[in-house]
Amino acid sequence: MRSFVVTRGSCWEILDHLITGHDEGFLSAALLSRGRDLVDHVVKLLDGYMNYLKRAQKTVSVVEPITDN
Repeated sequence: MRSFVVTRGSCWEILDHLITGHDEGFLSAALLSRGRDLVDHVVKLLDGYMNYLKRAQKTVSVVEPITDN
């Protein structure tokens, strides 16, 4: 799970670099907008997957093991 949190942070760092590139005149507004859209999309995917994993982990932990008695 921690790797997904780190990855999400890296996405925001990429966006920060894109903004800086735009501010310095290296990137067009259109490219910055596309980059922002992609970062937002990836972060939403990561958030959704992390939520899925949390729910799945809770489901597994409440199910009692089957024993042969």
